[in-house]
Amino acid sequence: MRRLIGAAALLMLSAAPAAAQASGFYASGAWLNVQRDRDLYVDTNDRLATHRSSVQAVAVSAGGRVNRLVAFEGEIGLQQGQSFPWTFTYQFAENTEEVLTHRDVPLIGYARFFAGSGRVRLEPVVGFGYVWHRAESLTVGDCGSGNFPHACLPLATPVVSDTFNSWERAIATGADVAIRASARVSIVPTVRFTWIDRRPYLTGYDHRGPQSGDGFTGAFGVAVRWSAHAF
Repeated sequence: MRRLIGAAALLMLSAAPAAAQASGFYASGAWLNVQRDRDLYVDTNDRLATHRSSVQAVAVSAGGRVNRLVAFEGEIGLQQGQSFPWTFTYQFAENTEEVLTHRDVPLIGYARFFAGSGRVRLEPVVGFGYVWHRAESLTVGDCGSGNFPHACLPLATPVVSDTFNSWERAIATGADVAIRASARVSIVPTVRFTWIDRRPYLTGYDHRGPQSGDGFTGAFGVAVRWSAHAF
């Protein structure tokens, strides 16, 4: 976690070269609904089903305007964790029913472009960065063995069977519509699309676990932005 906080601080500082100039500095906080797909094993024959899911997220960012057309900023987000059951089977070993919980923490540096002026303004963005991904598996049931399966029996006390953390490359784009509420405060509806270079399996193993792999996430929400000076 110290590494994560340090990386976030470094990203925000490096992505906002004009932040030291009071005339260009701004900061914002956002609420987002993030949409994504996931592939799950649906039975012991390894059939897959794709499920579209959504999670809530918050994000904070800070940046600096270089000129009237371009700004640079850094953003860190915290997405709600997702949990779902899955079962893995080995032919000559015990079968278990598990619950996997995973979450993303995106750290993205953006270039922001200002199109137009006035009370309502379109602001396209494009960015690069990393997503810190954490997955944790809890064994919750005994399902027999590959040769002698039986109905899964719940364990009296669930057991943490595995944890996995990884850094995944990400490319993001989107657009904001800044609506000026006062000289320094804007309400900003926002849309984002992010491609994540994710591992094939959420558990980090190369041979078992709910599948994910590379893919896009979409997000929409609203931010509140404060600027040191009106622009």
